[in-house]
Amino acid sequence: MLAALAVIVTGCTSGGGGADPTFTPPTSTYKPPTSTHSTSPAPTTTPPISTGPNVRPGEKPPTLPAVGKTNTAAGALAFADYWMRTLDWGYATTDSSLAKAAFLPTCSNCMILVKQFDDAQAKDRHFRGGRSSVLSSALQANDHHDGATAVDDVTVSTGPLQVLDNGGHVVDSAPATPSLTFRTWLKWQSSAWQVADWKEAVAKK
Repeated sequence: MLAALAVIVTGCTSGGGGADPTFTPPTSTYKPPTSTHSTSPAPTTTPPISTGPNVRPGEKPPTLPAVGKTNTAAGALAFADYWMRTLDWGYATTDSSLAKAAFLPTCSNCMILVKQFDDAQAKDRHFRGGRSSVLSSALQANDHHDGATAVDDVTVSTGPLQVLDNGGHVVDSAPATPSLTFRTWLKWQSSAWQVADWKEAVAKK
């Protein structure tokens, strides 16, 4: 499953021109931890790469909106969407810096995925296509997995993806996925949201 994620999960939500996220209104499933701080600065990183062969004309790196810096249900939803857009930016540029700043060491699946960006960059490879859009995002009951403060299910669609070498030859590919849901465990700490764990959500039968 993780191998499939590393190729099929194409970051999710385009940095520009993608469909607007559709959020399910948050309910009592989210309860902020006791804290004297409700806002935080945006994640600090070195400036992300702003160009690349898979970047759309005029597209900019994703930024965390103000609400995503708040310890609220709306803030958790906004950060989950931002996290998916950082992955999409990795597929646009092979730059992992934004994604790496958004998750904690507990998220082994996150590390596996961003390694794909680093490996592609090291091998002078890049991606074509595979840009995605968030279809829906909804808070779930918090099971406190890995110390999560909030849990969000994000459903995305992705286009077909190709991996190209420096000569422009296709060395790997993945088909489009019309709908794929990922569970995102978020943790509010040091006055900021971070991804504590993240994996494909499989419905119970």
